[in-house]
Amino acid sequence: MYEKIIQLAQDNQITELDFYNQNLKRTQIREIADLIKNNTSLQTINLGSNNLNDEDIIIIAESIQQNNSLRELLLKGNRIGKKGAYALAKAIKNHQDIESIDLSWNTIRDMGGLAIFKATKFAKNLKYFNIDWNNIKNKRKLKQLINQQIEENIKQNNIK
Repeated sequence: MYEKIIQLAQDNQITELDFYNQNLKRTQIREIADLIKNNTSLQTINLGSNNLNDEDIIIIAESIQQNNSLRELLLKGNRIGKKGAYALAKAIKNHQDIESIDLSWNTIRDMGGLAIFKATKFAKNLKYFNIDWNNIKNKRKLKQLINQQIEENIKQNNIK
C-alpha cells in the first residue's frame, strides 16, 4: 500500500497523503519529504501518531518550505520538541497559504510554542491551529494569542 501511494503522489495524482499511525521509518520520511517538495497537487499531509522526532520533523519542515500547494498539516501525536517546533515555525513563516495545522499531543513546550506563534503571523490563510497537550505552561494565553492572530488574518484577507 505504501509503495502505491508513493507512486500516485509522484505522478501528482493525489491531493492527500494520509500516513496516520504507520510507524514510519527514516527512509520513508525522506521519501515523503521528497514527495512534498515535488508534488504540485498535494494539499493535505497527515503524519500523526508516527512517533516522529525532531530530526524527522526537520526533514519534513524543510520540504514544506518548497511546496506551494499544501493547505493542511496534521502532525499530532508525535515527539516534536523544541528543535522540530523551530523548524516548523520557519516552514509556516515561509508558507503563507497554509490553512490548518494540528500539532497537538507533542512535546513542543514553551519556547517552541512561542516560535510557532510568531510564525502564524505570516500564515495569512490560517483558519485552524491546534497546539493542545504540548507541555506549554501558559497554554491558554498562547491559544488566545494564536486565535486572535487567526481572526486578524481572516479579517485582513477576507477569508471565509
